[in-house]
Amino acid sequence: MKPGALTRQSIPGLVWICFVVVQVLDGVMTMYGIYTFGPDIEANPIIAFYAAATSPEAAVVGAKAFAVACGTVLHLTGQHAIVATLSAFYTVAAIGPWAHVLLRASL
Repeated sequence: MKPGALTRQSIPGLVWICFVVVQVLDGVMTMYGIYTFGPDIEANPIIAFYAAATSPEAAVVGAKAFAVACGTVLHLTGQHAIVATLSAFYTVAAIGPWAHVLLRASL
């Protein structure tokens, strides 16, 4: 096998890394959106509640840490298809809308 070749054993790790990257991107975009438009831009009522009760930073970091912890449990228990599906879902349902809003705001 060639060095650096993708193997069946490395795919789950890549799926988990993609999940973590998507969570970080969503968190960064959420914070940028809150800083740009104010806390009312956040559509997730749980994050909005905790942002008002504590701070936007604490709410977003807490939510993303919880999501990564849950994704890690799924990864460690072999639920790689679920982690991959969640990564795709967050890309479409969270990062996509943030990218649209933030790009339009910068034009």
